Amino acid sequence: MPQWWRGVDPGVYGGFLDKVPFGALVNKALTIKTGQTHVQRYLKPLLDLIEQGRIDPSFVISHTLPLEKAPEAYAMFRDKQDECIKVVLKPGQDGARKRREESGQAQAPEQRVH
Repeated sequence: MPQWWRGVDPGVYGGFLDKVPFGALVNKALTIKTGQTHVQRYLKPLLDLIEQGRIDPSFVISHTLPLEKAPEAYAMFRDKQDECIKVVLKPGQDGARKRREESGQAQAPEQRVH
């Protein structure tokens, strides 16, 4: 590991932190910093880049489901079922569809449905 390293995990946390080896952190003189992701600051510039086609975040989308399936989608994500990474919920969508092909590979960008 290089002398400097920064781990980033943007997320929402509300519980207690458990099983963290604080002794090892202290012995290695590591510094832990925390904070919230500034969503309001970065949302618009990121959406602009997506609309311009400069970045393609669709590689993280593993499932597309109708909005009515939100409870099932949450359970699938929470329970780490069916290789679920990110679910897009669409109002009025007919039926559920798994984005990845049977081979497990994502579709080519030009074939993706946006």
